[in-house]
Amino acid sequence: NADESYHITAKTVLSLAQCAEEIFESSEVVEKRELLKFVFQNLSIKEKRLNYSLRSPFDVLVGINNDSLLRGLDSNQ
Repeated sequence: NADESYHITAKTVLSLAQCAEEIFESSEVVEKRELLKFVFQNLSIKEKRLNYSLRSPFDVLVGINNDSLLRGLDSNQ
């Protein structure tokens, strides 16, 4: 049951990540702010450079090849 829940969560996060730009562009300012707070922590600008940390599970997704992440999912999921 926990394994199935993990796969459902992973699939949902990936689906949201794939639509993030569209969701962000079509959102109001308040919703954009909430989306940014959901994904990032410690946003700051120093000397015209954006500094940030990603919240979990997005920090894990950065740098992972999508093929390796989806390898465990079959066409029925």
